[in-house]
Amino acid sequence: MKNFLVLAITLLALQLEAQVKHDYVWLFGYEPDDPHPKIGGSKLDFNIYPYDTSRFDIPFRFKAISMISDSGGALQFYTNGCQIANAAHQIMANGDDLNPGLEHEVYCAFGYPLEQGVLTLPWPGNKNRYVIIHMQFEGEDGEFNLLYSVIKMDTMNNLGAVTIKNQSLLFNEKVCDILTAVKHANGRDWWIVLPKTRSNLFLTWLLTPEGFTGPYEQPHGDDWDYRYYLNHGVFSPDGTTYVRASPSNGLRISRFDRCTGYFTLPLNIPFEIEASVSGVAISPNSRLLYLSTGFHLWQYDLYAADIGSSATLIDIFDGYQSPFNTTFYQPMLAPDGKIYMTCTNGNDVLHIIHRPDERGADCRFEQHGLRIP
Repeated sequence: MKNFLVLAITLLALQLEAQVKHDYVWLFGYEPDDPHPKIGGSKLDFNIYPYDTSRFDIPFRFKAISMISDSGGALQFYTNGCQIANAAHQIMANGDDLNPGLEHEVYCAFGYPLEQGVLTLPWPGNKNRYVIIHMQFEGEDGEFNLLYSVIKMDTMNNLGAVTIKNQSLLFNEKVCDILTAVKHANGRDWWIVLPKTRSNLFLTWLLTPEGFTGPYEQPHGDDWDYRYYLNHGVFSPDGTTYVRASPSNGLRISRFDRCTGYFTLPLNIPFEIEASVSGVAISPNSRLLYLSTGFHLWQYDLYAADIGSSATLIDIFDGYQSPFNTTFYQPMLAPDGKIYMTCTNGNDVLHIIHRPDERGADCRFEQHGLRIP
């Protein structure tokens, strides 16, 4: 009976979390705002079925990007790693000067030089408080600081304000640009995960209502070769599998314990062919892994006895341009159960995997299936 009770509580927590809509608004874009050449901000809103696309005047340039909605799906704010904009697309009160210093001055006019280096989470146990965890670029040799900033939303006419800014979690470490998080098994707290480079070490922090604890350091698997860019990492929807990939390291798959924060069962899988970029996403049922490598999209069965041998080629880039080559880059699971994938260039289309729980061609991959403003 005790084991059943624990399972029931865990399932209830997952079901309750599934109703929360923190990821229901996605933003894309590039300044300056100019509708003639189709340059500016685009919004993809999953609060409307099937979805709604619209244009907005983007207040700054994206490269690093993170955004969050409230539990009901209303956009709260977003950041490019340099500034924070509120839901009115204006710079939030005290929302300037994230990641201050020389690199801020050099890069923020063009977009902060990280692709998975900023992460936004709801603060555990407080619906009006959020935290942005952001990597601070230190130099070409892969040194980073990890900082955090706190946003209080029930102020400034509910447009929010930054109350704590640029507080340190990690100083001058060689880490990968793969910042991810997953819910603790208690359904409230968060595990934040950041792998080191040139080593096999993982760093984790636990965020509770009282704040951060950590970093906790764990050796796991083989060393990750140095390349701080073109990495991509993701947790499965059920939180039990962690996957990361890069052209120089291939595919790495691990199991994760959401109670303890420990990784187990490391698995290295080389890419089937040479890749220039890489991106990963996992199906809603947490079984099928999708790997994009620029010109190819692959599917792996995470439940297979030999995951590497389960590789299935889903499709090859068809040569479409809009206005540049729409080669495959970073996929992401959306609230509607589909996977949407960006391109490697500045394009106005996304690729779609319509039925990602299905094997092979039944997943219904559609190249350039969604046009954004």
